[in-house]
Amino acid sequence: MRLAKQVRMRPSLRRAAAVGTAAGALVLAAGLLRDRVDRATRTPAARAVSQRADVEHARGAARSTAAPPISVQPAGAKAETPVVVEASTSPVSNAATPTTTLYPVQTVFTAPWGSGPGQLGRKAANESSPEGPMSFAVDDRGRAFVLDQVNSRVEVFGAEQPRSIPLPADTYQDVVLTRNSGLAVLDRLVTQTVAYVDGEGRTTHEIALVGQGVPEGGDVTALFQRDDGTWVEVKHQNLVRIADADGNALEDREIVQGRFGANGVLRASKRGDHAVFLAQKRPGVPAEALAKLTFQLGVWQVLSLETDAQGRIALGVSLIEESPTPPFDLVRAEEAVVLLAPNGAELSRITLPASTGPEESFRRIRLGADGVLYHLAYQSEGVTLRRVRL
Repeated sequence: MRLAKQVRMRPSLRRAAAVGTAAGALVLAAGLLRDRVDRATRTPAARAVSQRADVEHARGAARSTAAPPISVQPAGAKAETPVVVEASTSPVSNAATPTTTLYPVQTVFTAPWGSGPGQLGRKAANESSPEGPMSFAVDDRGRAFVLDQVNSRVEVFGAEQPRSIPLPADTYQDVVLTRNSGLAVLDRLVTQTVAYVDGEGRTTHEIALVGQGVPEGGDVTALFQRDDGTWVEVKHQNLVRIADADGNALEDREIVQGRFGANGVLRASKRGDHAVFLAQKRPGVPAEALAKLTFQLGVWQVLSLETDAQGRIALGVSLIEESPTPPFDLVRAEEAVVLLAPNGAELSRITLPASTGPEESFRRIRLGADGVLYHLAYQSEGVTLRRVRL
């Protein structure tokens, strides 16, 4: 379908996001491309869509908005209006023709802004957008661990009442689940460490980020936990293993160029205003193109690139349409997840509501350990976590 009007994007949105390799392969910005747009030229509406990862934490006092007690929906929450999307055909020659799929979108919880039990904090900053929960993780029981760094804690939402796991600081930006009900949290700007915290909030130890493969902490763009240990992503490109499965620091660090997939390393990059390329690099084989994904709306950011237990690939994007004339006001915004087979065949697309609040975040689309897709969104009244069973 063609747009009725051509969407005119700012020059900053037209920057190519991939770097050529010696083999001429597509190079990842690992699916998390963050356009750095001068805030002085951005409209308030565009600021509400832009969710930059490189957040410089304000060191002043935090401001939390009081709100009524949380209303947590049980595990069998009533489904919202189902999302039905007919996917397009992948350019891969062996890709199967996709079919229309029905994916009910459920609300897991809505938490108001605040600092009380079951609430999530936000912070105002003088020279940047307000800051909300930076990240979250979901365990195999469907419990959501939301990084409420403004309140120096991780807030846990599940079938029981919300509970808090205290953190030693408010400067963390990403969280993953570790063995024995523990957590690892990323502070890339202040201490430049990954802290390991047990289920009661006791910090067991910390590992420095700077070392082989990580020139400085600010270069880290994501945190991952796998069976073989703790990995960090550097400059949206390489993955570096900084700790083994038991959380012990590694001096001789393994480095992988891309995101782990079922059959190799995945790489994603923006192409122009309306397309994303997905490539795969298998051991001993040159990088190969898996898919070219096109979108009616302009691609503002690539938000996520993850693989589930079946090897399916979930690529999350932030999409916008701006008015064609200055000041380029926001006309429409949404977030979408494209689901692909391991060979790159597009299976379906899931449309999710974009955040209406200006709060910045680090990661807001994730595949949980339970195999369910989760999406965190911000509104004036608080934070909503939704799930889609794929």
